[in-house]
Amino acid sequence: YTTLFRSGLSADDEFIEDLVKLAQNHDDRIVSVDRTIAYFFGCKYNVEMDIILPNDFTLEEGHDVGVSLQNELEEVDEVARAVVHVRSDDEYNPMCGARASIVIHSML
Repeated sequence: YTTLFRSGLSADDEFIEDLVKLAQNHDDRIVSVDRTIAYFFGCKYNVEMDIILPNDFTLEEGHDVGVSLQNELEEVDEVARAVVHVRSDDEYNPMCGARASIVIHSML
């Protein structure tokens, strides 16, 4: 019954910090990790992460980085599912939000 009551609750700060470090070390081309949330879904976490990539990245390059990061996040034992939002550096403004994003969803 405790699993039922935890669904939707946020992960603790230490777990989220570990996910951010994983992303920062995943690929040198990731400019920054903008936003990361993790919340219980059953007995594991769903993770949503926004990453910023260089302006000159092609759609294919951005997709490849996003999918590979998603796969690595989903290899973490506590993670059930991950969604990685990819934006270019010139689309990022923390005060105004993003103008556009690519969302990588796993179909597994």
